[in-house]
Amino acid sequence: MYQIIHSEDKFISDFLNSAIPNFYKEIAFFARDNSDNLFLKYANERSLASQFVNGIIRNDNDWNISAIQEYTTEFKEEKRYGRPDIFLKCGENVIYIECKYDREKAGNGNHWKPEKWVEWDNSIYNKVLAYYNTEKKDLIKVTGGYYIMTMAFHLIAGSEITHEEEAMENMIKDKIIFDRDWYYTFNNKIFSNGKASYGLEVYGTFKKM
Repeated sequence: MYQIIHSEDKFISDFLNSAIPNFYKEIAFFARDNSDNLFLKYANERSLASQFVNGIIRNDNDWNISAIQEYTTEFKEEKRYGRPDIFLKCGENVIYIECKYDREKAGNGNHWKPEKWVEWDNSIYNKVLAYYNTEKKDLIKVTGGYYIMTMAFHLIAGSEITHEEEAMENMIKDKIIFDRDWYYTFNNKIFSNGKASYGLEVYGTFKKM
């Protein structure tokens, strides 16, 4: 596994350092438990988001984390509804996460082009920011902080198993310029079906509000 967390925020760095490896383990567990080595090929954004939350909850030995997914939130002034992907309360911190399955943009190599990653991530970030702004007046008061986060998933398969060399070359922190913190991770071999290997990238940005 390869992982960069470009942040000095201890809470969110500790959270990602635990949550993402457990996410990869959760996917591998599902594949083994169900004899299903094709899971990553048919998984979509929602199924991967659920596995991410499953990995967090399964390893929350102190019962310190509560979570809800895909609930309805109302934008009263705009007279419309939305569905935040993930809401987490982690002790005295709250995290909103908006997920995307990056089937095309990452596959075309755009996340190796910092300006393209920034452009695409901004659209996801603005969506989760809108959810937070709509609900913040009703949020439970915490002594830690409120965070908003984007999370993109990208399948690594077949010949891309040499992905580590490309990632090491391109994911240099000085190349990525956001007005917020960011992270980039991958596990290039979660499981193999004997003919091909499959892995997953997980990356995005976050900000304390």
